[in-house]
Amino acid sequence: MNFIQYVKQVWKARPIGGTPFSPDRLNHMEDGIKNNNDMISELNNNTTTTYENAIITYAPALALVNIMPAKLTNTVAIRSWTTVATLPKEYRPSKTIKFPVTVYNPAGFVAYGQLTPNGALQIYSDTEIEANQGQTYYNFTYFI
Repeated sequence: MNFIQYVKQVWKARPIGGTPFSPDRLNHMEDGIKNNNDMISELNNNTTTTYENAIITYAPALALVNIMPAKLTNTVAIRSWTTVATLPKEYRPSKTIKFPVTVYNPAGFVAYGQLTPNGALQIYSDTEIEANQGQTYYNFTYFI
């Protein structure tokens, strides 16, 4: 469903130049309320699923996908693109999407993430990360 912008109508108070009540004006309000209710209902029908260590939320009304980890992952010197999850076909982008990855530790290590057209959710770090020194966290949204 496409969002329909509600067009506000101006009402004037009586006794001079007041706006009369009419079925057209009342139906305009009823239609606007019904359309907004339908759109809110569709937004509430967002799909959230867990798939291979990733939590995926799909909002059909907005055509966007939000992806975050099902759990944090201990990292060990990820110096090449390492696949941490593979998304199902309906959530895959048409081109590679790159996004920042946060590594929670005091040294401020840097890591990167990407989602490829074949559904590989991958992480790369150009900084040495020792076991149990930090955890990677990825959470990003893209429009499809």
